Amino acid sequence: MNTDSDQPAHFRGEGHAVGTTTGPRPKRGRTKRRWLYSAVLLLALASFFAIFPNYIVATAWHLWHDHSVLLGQLEIPVPSSWWTVTPDSGVIITRMPPRFEKNDTAEIVIAPLKSRAKVPIDLERWKSLMTAETVGDNYTFKSELPMRVGNTLIPCLEFDARREKDWVQVSCIIPSQNAYMEFTGSTRYVSAFEAIAAGIKGIP
Repeated sequence: MNTDSDQPAHFRGEGHAVGTTTGPRPKRGRTKRRWLYSAVLLLALASFFAIFPNYIVATAWHLWHDHSVLLGQLEIPVPSSWWTVTPDSGVIITRMPPRFEKNDTAEIVIAPLKSRAKVPIDLERWKSLMTAETVGDNYTFKSELPMRVGNTLIPCLEFDARREKDWVQVSCIIPSQNAYMEFTGSTRYVSAFEAIAAGIKGIP
């Protein structure tokens, strides 16, 4: 038969009462500080996502797609701060503006012409139609300029926005691919557009 001295301390009524914490209790001040640090970190991350959504979307896109996109036989480079949308036909390369700078953005569209017929393209007629379609309340014609796409020079037309400062549209045609390429956005990204065009692979 067991005696009281043979039983564990908590059965004899010695030491801590049953159901109470036996270890040291955490300090309330330390717990509050941890919650405060966590809240500040979450607030900082949320603010970054809200102000700079482009970097989040672009980083996720590049992790999945690497640094280029295919359109038929063309391989089109996509810079690190840009990402793409692929509608039924064509590719849209874009960047989202920061929250407080709505005009700090640009979009590049590369797509087949509406007419799929493989016939020689009348460049003068295309220039006339594009100018008539674009010039008006929103844009004025600025200049005609060649642009390098891969190893080929293609014709482009540049238009300045009437109402938006430092905002342009550059419309180009790629005769060998029966396709067009168009930039719309801030002038600060025209050089990125030119670099993307020059880096396109697959044009003979």
